[in-house]
Amino acid sequence: MSNELCLYYDMMSQPSRTLYTFLKVTGIPFEACKTTISTGEHKTPEFAKINPRKKLPALKDGDFCLSESIAIVRYIADKYQHQIADHWYPQDRERRARVDEYLEYQHNGTRLHYSYLFLHEMMPRMTGGTPDKKQTEKLESNMQKVTHIVQKTFLGDQCFLCGDQISIADIFAAHEIMQIVIVGREPLEGFPKMSAWLERVSQELNPVFAETIEELYSMAGKQVPQKYQSKRFESFAHIIQPTHRPKATGTDQHGAPVLLLSNLYAIQLEDFLYEEAYCPVTLSIDQAHYQNLPFLLANSDIVGTTEDQNKPEFLKVNPRHCVPVIIDDDFTLTEGFAILIYLADKFPDKVADHWYPKDRKKRARVNEYVSYHGGSPRQLFGKVFQDEYLFQTRPWWGMSTSKAEAEQHVKDMQHIATELQDTFLKDQKFLCGDEISIADLMAVIEVITPTISGRDTTKDHPKLAAWVERVKEWLNPEFDDVNKLFYELRKEFMNNPNATVELERKVMGPKS
Repeated sequence: MSNELCLYYDMMSQPSRTLYTFLKVTGIPFEACKTTISTGEHKTPEFAKINPRKKLPALKDGDFCLSESIAIVRYIADKYQHQIADHWYPQDRERRARVDEYLEYQHNGTRLHYSYLFLHEMMPRMTGGTPDKKQTEKLESNMQKVTHIVQKTFLGDQCFLCGDQISIADIFAAHEIMQIVIVGREPLEGFPKMSAWLERVSQELNPVFAETIEELYSMAGKQVPQKYQSKRFESFAHIIQPTHRPKATGTDQHGAPVLLLSNLYAIQLEDFLYEEAYCPVTLSIDQAHYQNLPFLLANSDIVGTTEDQNKPEFLKVNPRHCVPVIIDDDFTLTEGFAILIYLADKFPDKVADHWYPKDRKKRARVNEYVSYHGGSPRQLFGKVFQDEYLFQTRPWWGMSTSKAEAEQHVKDMQHIATELQDTFLKDQKFLCGDEISIADLMAVIEVITPTISGRDTTKDHPKLAAWVERVKEWLNPEFDDVNKLFYELRKEFMNNPNATVELERKVMGPKS
């Protein structure tokens, strides 16, 4: 049996380029197994043995197969931690958490919006059509907003996204941003600070970076610009001095971290703000309550408004206007999964190993689901929740989904339910084995969210339905306690949908 890793990839895939780049630059030995998307090689029965979901990239390490690029890069960084430079995925808890924070953000940030624009312009070209101009303008605007967020809240005045040294976060971001080259767009136009960052990243990664983007420029009938071909000859540390987030009062008198949350938290989807219920907020509370971790809750009432997130004192904590946020002394951290694994690392004596196992392969399975979660269950269960609850209870938004779109969202959700049942749960008790993990916490909240409107999300999926009940039983009474508002809203919606917003306000109480 070969000790060499096998990477299944296609340079047309952004995450594939990321992993290829990381392996090449760090000098980790691997077999490059090109799997051409355009010819359907990833859809074959042979490849399904590597990744049952038939997507790229995928990794094979002996008889261990792993999908999802972020899970793969974490697995590789852990396995070869003594052979690669620490800056790629730091061992220091806070520095690693900063990298994890970006990796979790990018699912519904950089990757989502750059991909939307790329696909919108690419698909018509393949069929001889023309992209809709109005939709193009909307997607351009969303992409620019995301770029501004990355520039302001991650890059700041640092050399790289997570500090003065390059990390895997920079590789992921760079390859997502470069994808629009295929449709003839120049990346980061109008963002000189981000453009300078991209050049620094390319210089750190070359000649590999230039190799990986050559096919993109070729498809656009161009050559790779010289600025993406050069290598650096000295450190960038003298160019830009690091900046740090302003300190916030983040512990109580006993030094316990403060968790900022709300029962409904606001995120930006495309070009509007909507309230999405519970998901990272609830899972963070479940984890902390169940393990009896020392922490304080600072509830932020944002039902029907984004007023609290725009307050200067909150923006100092998280300039991206969202919760949950954890403040641990002078260290602040956003993104639900990044917070959870930070807590698991900080409190190893209190957090049982099954939540986020130390065993490399078991942990990789949890990471695999969580990486999948950000781009699939979270988005697709959320769309049904949006169609059937949010748009129904907030007519003043003036937003709705067409019947055809709503039906497609339900079909997509059912497909994800099938994947959860057949490729993750299978015949196990929980998603990643016979013990509960962070993956189950994150998944169960997404699965139950559309049930607020009476939607049976586990219909025709008996194993998944049994898993939901098993997880709830394991977590109770904490699970029911943190979902009190959800249960009341679901009951009220069945009787009087128009009264649910007022109930939200009543249950959450006045602002303190």
